[in-house]
Amino acid sequence: MKVAFRQSFVRDLKKIKDKRVVEQVKQAIAQVEAADNVHEVGGLAKLGGSSGYYRLRVGDYRIGIGGRRSRVRALPTSA
Repeated sequence: MKVAFRQSFVRDLKKIKDKRVVEQVKQAIAQVEAADNVHEVGGLAKLGGSSGYYRLRVGDYRIGIGGRRSRVRALPTSA
């Protein structure tokens, strides 16, 4: 899937000081990029009340995944 990042996501990622967590986030993003659809990504939890939006947990952080078909957006979420 193609992944687009919101500017706030990139800014939040730069604020993370723990390099292990940053590496885990990068691996999670690579997993999303390699998938053909969201159902192939392990660890996604569908957000209630909204269609097409999911949450991916990486340690104490959450990555919001939103979109349809083969395009997704990485959204910032609070830890």
